[in-house]
Amino acid sequence: METTSLPASAIFLTFFVANSLREVLSEINATACQSVYASNFSLTFNAEWSPQNFPKQYPIYRPPAQWSRLFGCSHKSPDFIWTEGGLASPGLKVFVEDGNYELLAKELESDTCFLIDAIKAGVGKQSSTVTLMPDSPLISILARIIPSPDWFVGVNSLNLCKSGHWEEVVIFDLYPWDAGTDSGFVFSSPNFATEPQEPISPITAQSPAHPANSFYYPRLQKLPRLGYLEFRLLSTQMVNYNESLMDREANQTKPSFAQRTEKESSINSGVVNENSENKAMKGTPLDCEVSEWSPWGLCSHTCGSGLRQRTRYILLQPANDGEPCPELLLLEQCEEFLCPSSYVTEPPANMKQNTTEAQTTELSSAVDVPPTSETLAFGEFLQNQNDSRMILDEEMRYTNLSLNHNSTFLIYNRSIVNISISP
Repeated sequence: METTSLPASAIFLTFFVANSLREVLSEINATACQSVYASNFSLTFNAEWSPQNFPKQYPIYRPPAQWSRLFGCSHKSPDFIWTEGGLASPGLKVFVEDGNYELLAKELESDTCFLIDAIKAGVGKQSSTVTLMPDSPLISILARIIPSPDWFVGVNSLNLCKSGHWEEVVIFDLYPWDAGTDSGFVFSSPNFATEPQEPISPITAQSPAHPANSFYYPRLQKLPRLGYLEFRLLSTQMVNYNESLMDREANQTKPSFAQRTEKESSINSGVVNENSENKAMKGTPLDCEVSEWSPWGLCSHTCGSGLRQRTRYILLQPANDGEPCPELLLLEQCEEFLCPSSYVTEPPANMKQNTTEAQTTELSSAVDVPPTSETLAFGEFLQNQNDSRMILDEEMRYTNLSLNHNSTFLIYNRSIVNISISP
């Protein structure tokens, strides 16, 4: 009887599949809790998104700062809902952009998912009770930041069972994440789909490194937390795997409020802080931001020395001991062409061809010319031969005023020039 040997490629493929399956099973077994008891946890979402901690572009209307309903699931395999560096599913995209969880729940097809009511402000709390089975000790949660392009807070595959025992208290700090489905930079950005879609990534004080980004605080090494999740073990019960999940929840014995309070008091010393930095915040320092300088303006004098200025304006007011705003007005000396001499012996060149003689009279100021009629605006002509009013402009430059058919008075740099014009 002949025996046929498998090709080397088939042997390699068989070995690869078996090894991969072994790794997956090992990973699942590693996450499974060795306890024979199911657990009931109180889950509280404490939101801390305040204008003191996040003063930059803090949303106060249309809509004000708030949170969507919190969506979560318990599970056995890691990265069940989302993971850093992965791409958001269509259901996750809808949830982080619109707050609608229905498509996401349909994608997951799990009877261990749950919802917690929305928080209609940036600061507040909501609580619920969740049940975890020993073979599904991982929990993943997310809540949409409102308003935002596609930002959310959450936890991915948090294990509430360690060393074969359920944790008694776990606190997990929440920071912003970008789902990679929308390209907005600020809370109120209009919908602008990211094409191609980008991986899910954390938002930090320096990333994205764009001054317009609502979470951009370049002076900070780390953003304050936006809130935290608090898990407290309330009770456990023996698992009967012949019962359905609904039957287990119906038959479980839940402790009274007094028993639960006593239990919580006795385990306060056993708090486990998962990445928690539970510090009292004095407020995030926000530095003043100003625009670029405007171009230089015109010189204040059209001849001789003067001043010119340029300005800038405030883009963002400082807060919480941030850097104050710098100067908004800058002055510097300027000098145009030299002013003409104080004594003028001849009119400007464009009048030379009509001039036959001229004499000058020194004026100390414009008011030295006695007023005898209504004030004339600069450039107006005298209507009366006997009117002797003469007006200088602000720069003391010349003005032509016709007094009669045979002569014209010219005021030039505080001097009167009487010009006789040929008939």
